[in-house]
Amino acid sequence: MIISILVLNFFSTTQEIVKEWQSMGEDTLEFEAAKKEFAAEREAFNSEKKGLLWRVADSEEKLAKEKQFNANHQKEWEAACERSNRELKSACDEVVKLKAEKAKEAKNMNVNMHVWLHHTKRRKPSPERALPPWKNC
Repeated sequence: MIISILVLNFFSTTQEIVKEWQSMGEDTLEFEAAKKEFAAEREAFNSEKKGLLWRVADSEEKLAKEKQFNANHQKEWEAACERSNRELKSACDEVVKLKAEKAKEAKNMNVNMHVWLHHTKRRKPSPERALPPWKNC
């Protein structure tokens, strides 16, 4: 009887161990499946992260190129404005110079006219001297 109890205890213990192993096997399979799923999610996350990092790097590169492009255009624009300002200043100076010359010539013309009028009043003009000196051309 003791042997039968021992045998029963042995079989019972063995069955419990087998059930526990089966349970552990199922848990292990669940764990492995969860591990694979997690690895797939991690891979998807890492690839998305790399894509975002690449996009950020690409955007930063484009931004740097645009800044350089704008800086170059700013320099060209400033040079064009400087050139245009010089041309306009030169033209303005020429206009002022011509106005001064015109005023000087007008003053000389008035003086010549007064001299001619004064001269013609004193004596009777001859036919060749009938025209004022500025009209002899």
